[in-house]
Amino acid sequence: MLSSRNNGYIDLSRTWTAVFILVTLLLLAGGYGYYHGEAERIHQDKYYDIAAIGTLKAGQIQQWRQERRADVRKASKSPFFRRALAEWRRNPDASELRMDWKKRLQLEQEAYGYADVLLLDPEGRILLAANDASDPTDSATQQALATALTSRDAVLSDFYRTPQGGIYLDTVAPVLDVEGRLLAVLVLRSNAASYLYPLIQSWPTPSRSAETLLIRRDGDTIVYLNELRHQTNTALSLRAPLTQSDLPAVQAALGQQGQFQGHDYRNFDVLADLRPIPGSPWFLVTKVDTDEILAEARYRAGMITLLVLMGILLAAAATAIAYRRRQIGLYRDLYLMGQRQREAQEEFRTTLYSIGDAVITTDPEGRIRQMNPVAEQLTGWSETEAQGQLLDDVFHIIKRDVRLSGDQTLELQV
Repeated sequence: MLSSRNNGYIDLSRTWTAVFILVTLLLLAGGYGYYHGEAERIHQDKYYDIAAIGTLKAGQIQQWRQERRADVRKASKSPFFRRALAEWRRNPDASELRMDWKKRLQLEQEAYGYADVLLLDPEGRILLAANDASDPTDSATQQALATALTSRDAVLSDFYRTPQGGIYLDTVAPVLDVEGRLLAVLVLRSNAASYLYPLIQSWPTPSRSAETLLIRRDGDTIVYLNELRHQTNTALSLRAPLTQSDLPAVQAALGQQGQFQGHDYRNFDVLADLRPIPGSPWFLVTKVDTDEILAEARYRAGMITLLVLMGILLAAAATAIAYRRRQIGLYRDLYLMGQRQREAQEEFRTTLYSIGDAVITTDPEGRIRQMNPVAEQLTGWSETEAQGQLLDDVFHIIKRDVRLSGDQTLELQV
């Protein structure tokens, strides 16, 4: 009976151990699942933020381009502007008219914040400029001029670098007389550093890696149009081949839009939003380092790990307390059982010793356990001496009619 109780308590302790292991596994699985879900949610939320910023910047750049074209259209199509220009073109040597036109160009420059305002002939030579020392027309301006003359509409040139190192864009529009003849080409020159670059490089929230890139495709390469945050002297000089498919800028130039995860020009893993600038050959890449995105997830992972460890410790403590209580109960039961056995043995011993007949108890193998005083007298063995001896060695049984001679004779009734 005691052995079965011990086995029951052993099984119970194993059950508690299994419960503790199961609870630990559930806590670990739950913690990992929660971390994985939170990391995915943070990742997606961060992309939505990036995409919103990309959408905003792309819209602002598109609007900036439209405003440049609207400015040059407003001036070039003004009847007063065209009549005054036609008069000056008929008298190019009139100094007074020339000074009036220079002031007019300077007013245009000041009113809209342009770096320079120029009048060009169809070959791109400068007829007059707001600045006294204007930079010569770049090949990008010449290309825009040719397009403007063909379309008879305002055209925005691409970025170009002047000999002095500045980066500019020109908005070009033909000025026609009332009969449709070309009088001159009006050019509004914009300094990229005055508005466009700050717009591209700004970020609405604190970030150590966030960045916006403006790029365009040039043959089998892409060229970065703005200065980069993590690398200097890159505008119009840093290029990458279209074969570098893990680069977000390359994917944007190849026509992919929306979410993309790859490596940037630093070979850092980034999450990016890709989108074209409508009405232009430009593409916008808005990106943040994945490591920064996961910083919050790692923080939450630390908190989750701490909570899981606390849960495991609590489960271990609860299991230990429960096990200890069960052990105390086991020892108490064993003690009570032993006490009852001792009481029973004492009662049995009292009964045994009070019987008037000889009584001997043995184990299953026939070895003596107990003898009462009557048995001691009849056998000549004390209980202490007889314990553990075979019954046949202590208790000699003879028939009634058998007698032994001398002092060896003992008559017992079988």
